[in-house]
This record gives sequence, C-alpha cells and structure tokens, in this order.
Amino acid sequence: MTKTVSYQEVLNIAQNVVLEFGADYVYPRSDGSARSDEGCVYFEDGEPSCIVGHVLDRLGVTEDSFQDQTSNEFDVYQMVRTEPNLPIEFSPDALRFLREAQMMQDEGSPWGVAVSHAAKSVQW
Repeated sequence: MTKTVSYQEVLNIAQNVVLEFGADYVYPRSDGSARSDEGCVYFEDGEPSCIVGHVLDRLGVTEDSFQDQTSNEFDVYQMVRTEPNLPIEFSPDALRFLREAQMMQDEGSPWGVAVSHAAKSVQW
C-alpha cells in the first residue's frame, strides 16, 4: 500500500533539513558554485543532494527507487508522473510545496528562503 504524504509532513521534514544545513545554505553545483542556472538532482552517488532529495530520503525514497534514472533530474511534478511505483505519493499541497521549494532552490535561493516561500505559496 502506498502512503500519501501530507503537506504538513513534508513541511516539517523540509524545516528539519533547513535546521540541519542552515537557513543560508545554497545548493551547490559540482564545481562548488551556486546552482542557480541548472536544475537539481535528487540524489548524487546514492546520497540525497537537493532539498527535495533530502525530503524524499527521509520519506524512504532512495536513488534506487527510480525505475528511470533520468527521473533524478526531472522537476518534482514530472518525476512523480514518471515514477508511478514510488513507495509514497504526495497530497496536492505537499507536491505544490516541493515544487515551489525546488524552483526557489534552483534559482539560487538559500534553503531557508526556499522553504519559507514554498510554505507561503501553499497558504495563499
């Protein structure tokens, strides 16, 4: 049976990730600079990479969960549609939150800003 993850659960996990990394943490590219001009990958070398990857990891999703390894580079909406056999699914608000956080992160925003903005976008 697939577990449906709520917005509140995703928000709590994302806030814990921010506490772990720091609100000012900016997701780096492989060359160490801010990743503002390229998208994230959820997992890199088997470890969670971007903020959504860290949320997925804490929900029990691993890189091996992807049937199509290109899903690792998709935006979260496309990844969920491409990977129908994930062990979880997201409520609409949870998915919207993850997408907003992902977009902010990919634009170079610190993770604290990305999570705060994403939470406000769900509340609107």
